[in-house]
This record gives sequence, structure tokens and C-alpha cells, in this order.
Amino acid sequence: MRLLVEFEWTGAHFMAEDWVRQHILTWEARNVQKEAPAFFEGLWKRVDSDLRELEKPGYFHLEWQVNAPDQFTIRKEHLPAVTAVVKLSSGIITCKYSYNEDSTSGKTEKEQKIIIVSDGHGQVQAKSNGKTFIDHSEVSEFLLMPILEFLRDSA
Repeated sequence: MRLLVEFEWTGAHFMAEDWVRQHILTWEARNVQKEAPAFFEGLWKRVDSDLRELEKPGYFHLEWQVNAPDQFTIRKEHLPAVTAVVKLSSGIITCKYSYNEDSTSGKTEKEQKIIIVSDGHGQVQAKSNGKTFIDHSEVSEFLLMPILEFLRDSA
């Protein structure tokens, strides 16, 4: 008895390494979902500390508050005015900025995103536009500098 088996590789099927890689990616995504709230809380603490330091010399008077466990707001209401709403959702930190230089100009809006990822060894990292942030301090700087630069340039 002869059995003829024909095999055609179309490239549409996963090889053994592909399912392993997919499993690792799934595990990393679950790790990020689990660790993202703690990372965001640590970020808030650093932003709070940085804003308190900026307030000491009277550099700028900004107001900031936690709106929910996954969101905080930074604002300066008097012209030039700026508001930044920072929100965590599904492992992505989104910061929406709204700027208003004076009473004659309209609002300008800008958005930045930071993705929280796992490095494959269970360590959570933050990335944006190809840059990997080392710690909360770098993420805080990334979020606060657009506000500080706007206020400096508008003075």
C-alpha cells in the first residue's frame, strides 16, 4: 500500500515558533494590564512631586488633582491657560493638552500617548515614539515639558 501525501506551504500558517511568540505576547499583555495601574500611580506620585518643586520658587502656579484612579488633571486657568488631562486606558497613557494664549485666540489642542509594555522579563516600561523611558521621572518630564514650554513662551 502506498500513501501519497502532498504538502504545500502557503505561508498562511504559523510555524512552531509563531505560536510560542504569540503565547509570550499574550502573557506580556496580561502582565501589562495587571501592572499598568501601579505604574500609573507611581507616575502620579512623581508628577505631584515635580509640580510641588516647580511651585516652590514661584516658577508657575498650576493646579493638579486626581480625578479617578486612572486619571489626573493639571491646569492653569488664568491666561495664558493650559489644561492637561492624563488618563490610563488598556495599558496606554493618553495626555490631552489644551492651550489658550490670550482672549483673542482660540484653543489649541495636542495629544501624546505613552504605551506601557512588558520587556519580556516581567518588567514594565513606558514607550513613546520609539523612546523608552527609564523611570517615572522621565515620563513626568515628557508630560510636563509641553506645559512648561507653553507657559514660558507665552510669558
